[in-house]
Amino acid sequence: MPQTASRFLFVISDKVTRSADPMRRSMILAQALADCGGACTVIATPGSTLRLATLAPDMTRAPAESDSAEDLCRVAGQLDYDAVIIDHAGLGLEAHETLAGSRPGVILDDQADRRLGGRIIVNPGLEQTAEAYTDLIEESADVLTGPGFALMASEYARLRDDRVMDDSPVRRVLLSLDEDTPIDLSLRMIDQIRPRLGDAWLEVLLPESFESPKNLSRIAARDPRLILHSHPLERPRIAARADIAISMVGPGLWEACALGLPIIAIAVSPLDRETTSGLARRDAVLALDLADQDFDSRLDRALVRLLADPALRRKLGTNAARLTDGTGAGRIAHRLIELLSR
Repeated sequence: MPQTASRFLFVISDKVTRSADPMRRSMILAQALADCGGACTVIATPGSTLRLATLAPDMTRAPAESDSAEDLCRVAGQLDYDAVIIDHAGLGLEAHETLAGSRPGVILDDQADRRLGGRIIVNPGLEQTAEAYTDLIEESADVLTGPGFALMASEYARLRDDRVMDDSPVRRVLLSLDEDTPIDLSLRMIDQIRPRLGDAWLEVLLPESFESPKNLSRIAARDPRLILHSHPLERPRIAARADIAISMVGPGLWEACALGLPIIAIAVSPLDRETTSGLARRDAVLALDLADQDFDSRLDRALVRLLADPALRRKLGTNAARLTDGTGAGRIAHRLIELLSR
């Protein structure tokens, strides 16, 4: 990995959605840049301060009153930095140009739905292509698309190499929930899965802000097979020991792919359906749609298939692992450092 002494400013939305967690993925990129010798600063808003204390306790912070374009640009104008990384769906071309000035900018994007500044555009969507940005960016901008640029902790790449696919019975099922997963849906899926577990464990990755309802905590207290996790830094270790993953479309899905897990992927939105359909065409997941009237029975059948068929688990896991190797943060950091050295 190349080394740098450059200073990087992170401008991040404090809003978390089901498909994107700007703070978590930006701090992963910050760590990759710090590993190369870079000095990183993040503009901290009242909505991000608490999470930053967990995700990046040692990172330098510059306080802002809000995550509005006006406040973020004002604070940035008081700082010295060599490049800016922006992960904020509420900022467009004008704010990007103000924040970057003559410096390189990296824009982490998910939608390709507005004009963008920046010298590097990153969109890890499965079916996203550079052509989607043709009229939205400068011709000279570098567009990085596809799951190979999905941002995840570096531990995934290391743990992936330690995993062994074999025909042993399933011992651990992973259920990855996200910020927008309704509590009633979470309970439905857990109730659907538990009767099929046998002696296996069900490990549930909860979002940090997820307020575990009392009935879920009571189930976990009565059923030792149900284990609840909410600390973000523990995610790689917990996911890596799973034999099967069940995930909505979002960060947890790409993490499971990087580990080569056989996956049941659940689509919630039309954009999700494009992703799960594309993954299913690649024989990388069993795809389900939450909008299906018989979703519960489809989930049950998909789980039974995976539990009973080690050859299917091997095929799905092998194809999923081909999509991303967990080193997206390093690739983006390398590209930015290379740009700065020109």
